[in-house]
Amino acid sequence: MSDLPTGTVTFLFTDIEGSTRLLNELGDGFGELLDHHHRILREALSRHNGVEVGTEGDAFFVAFETVTDGVNAAAEMQRALAEHRDQSGVDLWVRMGLHTGEAQQVGDNYGGLDVHRAARISAAAHGGQVLLSAATAHQVQVSPRLDAGVRVLDLGRFRLKDLAESEQLFQLCIEGLRADFPPPTALGNPLHLPPRLDEFVDRSHEIRTIQTLLSERRLVTLTGPGGTGKTRLATEVGRVAVSDFPDGIFFVELAAIFDFSLVPSTIARALSLREEGARPIIETVTDYLASKQILLILDNFEQVVESAPVVSDLLRAAPGLKVIVTSRVSLLVSGEHEYPVPPMALPDAQRLPDLEVLSEYESIDLFLKRARSVKPDFALTGDNAPVIVEICVRLDGLPLAIELAAARARLLSPHEILTRLGQSLSLLSKPGRDVPQRQRTLMDAIGWSYELLDPELQTLFRTLGVFRGGWALDDVESIAHREGALGVDVIDGLESLISSSLVRAWETDEGETWFVMLQTIREFALQSLADSGELQHFRMVHARYFADLARSAEPEIFNDDQHWPDRLDLEHDNLRAALRRFIDAGEIQEGLVMATHLWRFWQIRSHLAEGRAWLTALLDFPKNKSDPATRAAALIAIGGLTYWQNDFAMTRVHYEEALDTFESIGDQRGIAEALYNLGFLFLIDGDTKRSLEIHGRSLAIYRDLEDELNVAYAKWGLAMAYVRDRELDEAARLARESQDTFERHRNWYGRMLGEFVLLQIDRIAGNHDRVLALTREILERPEMQKDAVGISSMLEVQANTEIAVGRPRRGLKLAAAADRMRTEHGGGAPPPLLELEDPRALVADVFSEDTIEGIWFEGQQMSLEEIIAYSQKDGESDE
Repeated sequence: MSDLPTGTVTFLFTDIEGSTRLLNELGDGFGELLDHHHRILREALSRHNGVEVGTEGDAFFVAFETVTDGVNAAAEMQRALAEHRDQSGVDLWVRMGLHTGEAQQVGDNYGGLDVHRAARISAAAHGGQVLLSAATAHQVQVSPRLDAGVRVLDLGRFRLKDLAESEQLFQLCIEGLRADFPPPTALGNPLHLPPRLDEFVDRSHEIRTIQTLLSERRLVTLTGPGGTGKTRLATEVGRVAVSDFPDGIFFVELAAIFDFSLVPSTIARALSLREEGARPIIETVTDYLASKQILLILDNFEQVVESAPVVSDLLRAAPGLKVIVTSRVSLLVSGEHEYPVPPMALPDAQRLPDLEVLSEYESIDLFLKRARSVKPDFALTGDNAPVIVEICVRLDGLPLAIELAAARARLLSPHEILTRLGQSLSLLSKPGRDVPQRQRTLMDAIGWSYELLDPELQTLFRTLGVFRGGWALDDVESIAHREGALGVDVIDGLESLISSSLVRAWETDEGETWFVMLQTIREFALQSLADSGELQHFRMVHARYFADLARSAEPEIFNDDQHWPDRLDLEHDNLRAALRRFIDAGEIQEGLVMATHLWRFWQIRSHLAEGRAWLTALLDFPKNKSDPATRAAALIAIGGLTYWQNDFAMTRVHYEEALDTFESIGDQRGIAEALYNLGFLFLIDGDTKRSLEIHGRSLAIYRDLEDELNVAYAKWGLAMAYVRDRELDEAARLARESQDTFERHRNWYGRMLGEFVLLQIDRIAGNHDRVLALTREILERPEMQKDAVGISSMLEVQANTEIAVGRPRRGLKLAAAADRMRTEHGGGAPPPLLELEDPRALVADVFSEDTIEGIWFEGQQMSLEEIIAYSQKDGESDE
């Protein structure tokens, strides 16, 4: 290709995110979608002088002579793709990456490291995102020909596959298009930080100071009142320090945690660690960190400061661990270095520098950036400069206070902002003399913003304080509907609060908008709610709303679309707050009902120990006045959690008490459920005859009640017993009948249970090919990807089968991966029901002990994606 650009060239790589999923969804229509995609990209690259170097499937490789052409083309492509999504309703999301470097022409193509770097940058992007290398970004920022409505955002450093050094990556932010992407997909995904929602104001001096402290100390605590920018500083330090921590940088949000005993499990969740049966979660965390080089950022530690010894214990056990803590108070533990976060730099109001120098002061820069976010044509002028300086000085250089003031630039001039600020300071709160001046200033700034709201918006604002960890739109709409007195359209109200910088919003992975308040602002809202005499009322309204949410979720928890488990995951902090409210208020009946509705969620999303703890606290509450039926249902729930933890002795205690209670009050449905559950314990004990009898009684009652779904579960229980009794024809008949019902109810979990019976029958009959085909098919299903129990069970079955057909290495590796998942989940399917042999024993005659340990180690290191891909391998090879 003779017309390839030479010299310094900007390379663009693109590809469609989730193309395989789209192919499966659209079938023959995918070809038409690909045609639209190709046309959109080719029209843009043609207008911007791009040369199409190569196209493979849905991936493009394009070269541009200038950086500006490449970036403008990418922006135009993304705008056109967004328009196509809006018009067609098809989720066509394309990731893009650009890098500028020296062209090394190889025939009709390019070669060399710069091409490779561009491809890796593209692979790190998310659908709809454009990533730039530092070389590209630096040229873009000085280009006079850059299209209007685009800007560059520094994302930090990331390690990319096959590149020796970490790369500084930038995002091209395109006006009107999504900008709140998760961190780039880097090697080992080392950077686990919240996304940047706005442009970071340079605080390079503070960042360098904290970096130096971190190089000398292992525990650095950033202290100061809320709103001083502690969290933002900590995360920015994490971004620039990524190359120092090869095992990752992890952000642990503690603002929603009100019980210091939850700190270890919150850290574990940030590290993607799971409970291991009855083992304390802190031991799991300690073991994981022991050999790692990791930076933990523990945010908002002041409300759980009693857990400071946990931090010390982790640092002692893990020599490669370093910790940044943000807190209003120091931890007062050995080895801690406290860094009081200073306010932003302020100019001398009496001797102002010229406008260019003035705009470089951190406080002024922040005011200008936030003002322009609500009023794009806002500018620093000779007339308004003294006023803006006075605003920042009056607010002591506190970032949050400055942001709140600048958010009013949409409607108010700087002079009007200053005038109103002067009138409102100290009006709302009268803190004691022992409260630091900076904290009083911040509260005044929030109070000033609050006072500027209409009365109806004030009511909405303070009501939002009851939410923990954020809220969805329908959460607040439902509470508003219940009260009937908020007096404002919720959507309009939230838009106003976002414009005022009192609320923030972003889009979840499921495409829903999620709203949050900064902790300092939430505290002000709660105090306002308390001052109005409404706090306890709205806390109970909140608790009862989330109890209703749990009740709505419970019958749909196994629905094919997985909406409810994902929703409950998002609302987990609100669910915890609701349960805590019921306990604190002594409303144990309501708490037990809510916890009972949640137990299946806790099961399938790896919260077994936490769910057990909530139910234990409620069941053991002094003077518990819950009615017998409620208590018995809760005993079934806690029995289910202990069952999946494989604590069968406690499971029997809970189930038997539940059965006795249901029988004493004549609750037939409850009796049937208790019998159904007890039937599995007899099966685990090897008493097949008793299991058949118990499951038969459960089935008969459910039939009398005409409860179709539970009839299917009871048939499945009987089928499992018949498998153990080797009555395989009867087991198959019952399993298929149950599957038909589960299919009608779109119940993925029930379908898998029926398939498991058929797998067991095929295993017993030696139909290994059918077993392998079905396990592979099940493991690829989207609904299975978050069900650790289901995945580990299928892998264990496949592992035994691979060994049986002469592939011991593959079988052992799959077994190791399954074992790790079982450990992370904190339990799993009862081993006696799986009827599997120890994979290590099965290969003892094939491999040496050292080889077995080596293969086992390899299997345990595999990611979920690698495990699933490895399980799909077919053929005779044992690799």
